[in-house]
Amino acid sequence: MEGFLGLARIPVGDWRFKFVLNGMIWVVDPGAPHATDADRNTNNALQVRLMDEEEANALAERAAASALARSQVDAAEGSSSGDDDQEGADDSIDEEDLMD
Repeated sequence: MEGFLGLARIPVGDWRFKFVLNGMIWVVDPGAPHATDADRNTNNALQVRLMDEEEANALAERAAASALARSQVDAAEGSSSGDDDQEGADDSIDEEDLMD
């Protein structure tokens, strides 16, 4: 599967956005929710809400499983921590961060 995953703190609310490719081309993710504004521009749509404790725990478990899978792929490919990793960097998700 191609793509990327990122975590960001975004205030609660309804948001519209696009991605910029190669610094020039604005695109929407066709597989994600979208909305058309008053000027007939199509944008991706995101509704941010607070998570309850059960949702936060489920997300933390998925993140841990993803990190484990990533480390297994790295090990299978013979790479160690990788050139991009900073020693001591903490990629974990704290439940407290998810509940803000």
